[in-house]
Amino acid sequence: MKPDIKTIIQILSSKGHIQYNQESISQLEHALQCATLAKTAKANNELIVACLFHDLGHLIHDLGEDAANKGINDHHEYRSIKYLKHLFGEAVTEPIRLHVEAKRYLCATKPNYFSSLSPASQQSLELQGGIFSSDAAAQFIHQP
Repeated sequence: MKPDIKTIIQILSSKGHIQYNQESISQLEHALQCATLAKTAKANNELIVACLFHDLGHLIHDLGEDAANKGINDHHEYRSIKYLKHLFGEAVTEPIRLHVEAKRYLCATKPNYFSSLSPASQQSLELQGGIFSSDAAAQFIHQP
């Protein structure tokens, strides 16, 4: 599917009220929070857009609102890219593709990162393959 930006914004506004995993915020609130944090950190525009749309895949699958609670990895990062790759370049799509692996990497290399995650994020991490082994972390950080 090749939606235009108007369709993507419509998806965020119509489905964004859905709870973000088991968190106390909605999908839209999470998207806006991430984009705002990126902007505050003076990230470039492409990274801000990537932050805004990184979890779009949670809103466009047909697995139900609580896929993770059912033990299903929705592979949202790849679903997001399918929607966005014709609109944005790799400066937007690559951070989206890599954000799940980045979480796995950070949990492997930063001593307190895993414990800083919410229980819902810890649960989704397990569905996404768990914490990287030291070999997988090294391979991840050395990719181009």
